Amino acid sequence: MRALVFGVLLAAAGFPGMAMAAPDAAAIVGTWATDDGASHVAIMAAGDRLDGHVVWLREATFAAGDAQGMAGQPKVDRNNPDPALRSRPVIGLTVLSGLHYAGNQTWDGGTLYTPASGKSYPCKASMASNGTLKLAVGGSVFGRTITWTRTAPAN
Repeated sequence: MRALVFGVLLAAAGFPGMAMAAPDAAAIVGTWATDDGASHVAIMAAGDRLDGHVVWLREATFAAGDAQGMAGQPKVDRNNPDPALRSRPVIGLTVLSGLHYAGNQTWDGGTLYTPASGKSYPCKASMASNGTLKLAVGGSVFGRTITWTRTAPAN
């Protein structure tokens, strides 16, 4: 019994930062509208990292007159460089992966995939004081920052 009490006290005294860090690390969990408003991405915990997948598209089907003959069909990842992945539906597709909490409302080590181009870019994220999510995408020379807006809080 003494060992159990000692262990609980040790955990409470020795790891208060971990209890405090968890809410910060999960601050971006939820659903976000992309900068152009064309899609919504749900960010969720995946082990020790955060990933995001498409949950909504403004235009979920290819437009009439689609040059590749897919008019009216649900959008797929047709620009993926891997031909075996080109039939994956865009809704449900993981487009943000591998973000790790770095402290101070920042996350790094991520990758942002854009189905429209079939390209992936390194990215970092930070929570702005106004509650938006800033994604620094690409390298420092050719990179850019995009802003996502929360559409739904974390569950």
